[in-house]
Amino acid sequence: HIPLSAWNGLNKRLLEPILGNVGVPTIMLQMPSRPIPIKPRILVIERDIELQKRIARSLDGLYTIDLTSSGALALLLMKDYRYSCILASTELPNRHRGTGIVKAIRSMPGGRYVPIVATASNDTKLRNADGFVASITLPRDVGRIDDVVLAVLEAWD
Repeated sequence: HIPLSAWNGLNKRLLEPILGNVGVPTIMLQMPSRPIPIKPRILVIERDIELQKRIARSLDGLYTIDLTSSGALALLLMKDYRYSCILASTELPNRHRGTGIVKAIRSMPGGRYVPIVATASNDTKLRNADGFVASITLPRDVGRIDDVVLAVLEAWD
């Protein structure tokens, strides 16, 4: 943490040789009058790249979105970011298929407290989606994915 007076002095010492004596701008800090809203961060784990893009467009502007097609990469992202919600395909390849991704996420620090929404291409696959807090059939219902995520976040909060 650098005090504002020290920061302005540093600016002057660095910029004066470049700008000459024309004056060096100072940093003005002002506290906002109300809290700045922070967008919830959503992780989308979906192997279909085109479907990832459709999901991202549906959620764009409302949330910060991270996209991956790999369960293994999703677990790495979870080490770096705290997610408000995760959308996970039940049709991921390898050991992260179906509830495997839920078990892997739940075993991570903080993973027990993140709501995970199942996504699948048909309702039959969703019936076998144990451990998920909600589900949605994609691409059929991609237009209402923002409603599902909002309902999950409100219920989970």
